[in-house]
Amino acid sequence: MIDLLGGLARWLSLGCGLLLPGLGVWALLGPTETSLRRCGGLLTVAGTLALGLLLATQTAAATGRSADLWQLAAWLAYVEDTHAGRALGWRLLALLAAGGLLQLAARLPPGRSLLLAGSLMALLSLCGAVFSGHAASLGGAWLAVHALHLATASLWLGGLYLLCALPPEARHTLPARLQRFSGLALPLMGLTLASGLTLAYGFLATQFAGLVASVWGAWLLLKLLLVAGVLGIAARLRWSALPRLRRAQDSADATPLLRQLRLEFALALALLGAAAGLGLSPPGGHIEISQWPWPFRFTLDGTLPEPGTLGTLTAGGALLILGIAALARRGGLALTRTGGALGALGTAVMLYALAVPASPDTYRRPSIAFDALSIANGATHYAAHCVACHGAQGRGDGPLAAGLPRRPVDLLTEPHTARHTAGDFYHWLLAGIPESGMPAFAQTLDEDARWDVINFLHALNRGYEARILQPRVMPGQPQARLVAPDFSWRTRDGQAGWLTDWRGSRSVLLVFYRLPASAARLAALSRADWGAAPPAVLAIPLDGQSGTGLPFEVVDNAAAIAGAYGLFRRTLGNPDLFGNGTPPDHLELLIDRFGYLRARWMPAEEGGESVASAEWRGELARLADEPQILPPADAHVH
Repeated sequence: MIDLLGGLARWLSLGCGLLLPGLGVWALLGPTETSLRRCGGLLTVAGTLALGLLLATQTAAATGRSADLWQLAAWLAYVEDTHAGRALGWRLLALLAAGGLLQLAARLPPGRSLLLAGSLMALLSLCGAVFSGHAASLGGAWLAVHALHLATASLWLGGLYLLCALPPEARHTLPARLQRFSGLALPLMGLTLASGLTLAYGFLATQFAGLVASVWGAWLLLKLLLVAGVLGIAARLRWSALPRLRRAQDSADATPLLRQLRLEFALALALLGAAAGLGLSPPGGHIEISQWPWPFRFTLDGTLPEPGTLGTLTAGGALLILGIAALARRGGLALTRTGGALGALGTAVMLYALAVPASPDTYRRPSIAFDALSIANGATHYAAHCVACHGAQGRGDGPLAAGLPRRPVDLLTEPHTARHTAGDFYHWLLAGIPESGMPAFAQTLDEDARWDVINFLHALNRGYEARILQPRVMPGQPQARLVAPDFSWRTRDGQAGWLTDWRGSRSVLLVFYRLPASAARLAALSRADWGAAPPAVLAIPLDGQSGTGLPFEVVDNAAAIAGAYGLFRRTLGNPDLFGNGTPPDHLELLIDRFGYLRARWMPAEEGGESVASAEWRGELARLADEPQILPPADAHVH
């Protein structure tokens, strides 16, 4: 019940909030004081009641007590104690002030200064919604985009209402008024649509699948459908109805024109209802999709490397452009139908090229972080259950692979972990792949163990991608998939923490060693002068045999850390593809302050040049000054 009341209140407050400043601005542009006087007061009263009801429902939802729906003390406490409550309180005050100023302006013509002040105050009340809406969670420039969206929609809706509300004695002026309005409505609707799509992108950027798998996405699609209806009516009025009326001049009947305008206004009110529904639902990009409802999904990353995808996309794009060009020419019904058919066909071809199979778990989010302990556990489970078919290094060359209906895919050198989601791998482990002979592991591996295996497979494949790492940092070129797995550590001198504790502040040098071969190198590192940007240094024994006595030697979780980071040993000259893999005798990895692997030094591959040289000190300084290029490394695989 509270949700229903909240939705109605949001819809009514949005409608009144949009109409009032729009009417005020149009009154500044023409003789519309009568319309403003007739409905300005009603809009103010209705908008105030709607905001009051919205405040009551939000208070009851926040406290979890239905009785607070009508408790004034609870409302005041909500206004005082919460950011959303204060925003609503200021909106109420601004709306009351705007209504009073606009009524004075309508009754004391010309009163243009009062009209301007009232319009600005009404617009301030409307745009106050951005501070308690979803855009507030994005912050920064997104608030301005949301304010622009509301302001342009207000001007468009106010002008549309004035056309629909023309009294009978003035309807002969409707074509001329519509002609003037149409010239302004086109850029207004363009800005409204562009800002709305920008906001939708901001909410969905983390998970575009939320568009078709969430309540918020359903409201957005409904809103876009209604926008398409509004634009269709507007186009018909501008390019078909108006030219006919101008040709007929005084003998023309404006009634059909008015009927279409009122239909457009009705669609606009329904559109506001969809917008209210959007405001009540968590954005689609911020929810977990635990049950994907479709047998397919669309992905550019997963399809572009496939042969023929680029050509199919190009062909579909060409058909779409031809269709748009045909529609733009407005050359009659036949050309319009041809353009529509070409556009639909081009869109279908492009979507077909981007489609890949999906499962109910495709967008399931991992419950286990991508860290060294999980990778080490995954390696153990992989050795126990997967090696026989997939092989020691995941290349699909296990001893049982030849007897399977379909050879296992190469998980090491092929980008399967990049093309498929972590949820896809989870589903395959859960349910198996019967047509390939892969059994289900639902009863063998629990949920945590499945995610551990997935983390190991990602680390395995990313370790192969790490072949591009060099003993020197490539400035400005962090690789999105070369994320340093997190781990907890405790050193010999008693310090402890997590690798991510240095995120945002310092680079980290991980030194994986084996005694006695690494003794001289470790001694040199303990005396190194790192200059103005010293990295945090951790020494981890590759064989679990510590004993250097160095204060920065890791004594906890060393085996798990060494096993996980040993997967990043491969180089372009030595990809290490055969057998069980060859662990290094000494490996050093440099991690930037955003969590990405940026350089690797192995004496066996790159020679014995010292990492602590003057040149390296300069590179560390440049790395410390390097701006953030990629988003901070994610703690989970995707």
